[in-house]
Amino acid sequence: MANHKKPILHEHVLVGPRGNPLGVYIPMKEYKKLRSLLEDALDHKVFEQRKHEKPIPFARVLNDLKRKGIL
Repeated sequence: MANHKKPILHEHVLVGPRGNPLGVYIPMKEYKKLRSLLEDALDHKVFEQRKHEKPIPFARVLNDLKRKGIL
């Protein structure tokens, strides 16, 4: 895997080696506010703090918000 590039941060969006967005960079203060709003809206945890637990994919969060009629 000599051709593997590291993800780069590009205007607050973490972009993978093929140009696909991997995630969004949010300052910690805003992240905590956003996370609590999302968790209240969705009735489930959005992002776990522990390293061994994977965060729920962003697409699933968006789909849940759309299903609940928030987006």
